[in-house]
Amino acid sequence: MKKIAFALSLFFSVATVCAQNDSIESQQIEEVSIESENKTEEVAIIPAVVNDSAAVAEVKAPEVVVDDVTVLSDLDKALPDSARLAKEKQMMREFNPKDSLLEEKKVPEKRFITVGFSGGLNMTTYGLAGMDDQSASFGPGAELAINCDIPLGQTPVCQYLSIQPELIFSFRNTNLDLIVPMVDEAGDFVQNHKYTATDRLFYMNIPINFKASMRFKKGRPFVSLAPMLGIGLFGKRVSDGTPDLNYEDDGIADDGDCRSTLLFQADTQQAQEDPLYNNVDFSLYTKLGYDFDKGWSVYAAFQFGFVDLMAADGLMKTRCLSLNVGYNF
Repeated sequence: MKKIAFALSLFFSVATVCAQNDSIESQQIEEVSIESENKTEEVAIIPAVVNDSAAVAEVKAPEVVVDDVTVLSDLDKALPDSARLAKEKQMMREFNPKDSLLEEKKVPEKRFITVGFSGGLNMTTYGLAGMDDQSASFGPGAELAINCDIPLGQTPVCQYLSIQPELIFSFRNTNLDLIVPMVDEAGDFVQNHKYTATDRLFYMNIPINFKASMRFKKGRPFVSLAPMLGIGLFGKRVSDGTPDLNYEDDGIADDGDCRSTLLFQADTQQAQEDPLYNNVDFSLYTKLGYDFDKGWSVYAAFQFGFVDLMAADGLMKTRCLSLNVGYNF
């Protein structure tokens, strides 16, 4: 019996040891499989994390999408109105500070109100009628102007149009070949007196220009048309050979040689009770030029007068051509 009991105890001991070994091996296998699964999950998770990071980066730094309406991004469009308008104005100023169009960015053009000045030279003559054997020729002068350019809007049509009120101070010279009939004390005609003279006139002109312009390279070529009111501030006719005329007794007599006579005012020294010229003129004023993006502009202008300047018989209308350089802020 003792031998049988010893054999059974030995058997159970060996069986217990084998069972423990199997348990340890199965546990190790499970750990290895869990580790491999965890690694597989980690490998599968990494791309997803990377993709999430890219999405976050894309949200933080959106690409500015430029279309035909605005240069703002989708996030900027969602801003309150005041902040959105301020952002839009800032970006437009950076892109086109002087109405320039950056073609490579396809930024739509946006116009702004500008104030500027200009100056240049002019040449003035008169259109004469009813004054036989008398003529006028161009004489040199100068002018200085200030203006304000006001765009009509940002729509596809209005972006090409603007209104430009202007104030022009103009000094003009015109050369004249004139004839004055000479009479004696009895009022009988004696002869025609021919002489040359120069009209020196100082005008203040106020045109309201209707201006059309469009993008071309680094600026905007333009053409404008305006009604213009002119006010004669000062006028004098100067000539070494001008007869000193006496208008008394309904006749004209030469009392000698005078050097000048006033045109817009009565001249008591010359027995001139009424002005020779009307001091109000109305004209058609047109300009053709080019506005550079840097603010500079060059243009040629022409004035075609409709009002007769002569207060006496005859017809005399202003014709003035000018070349100017300007700058707008």
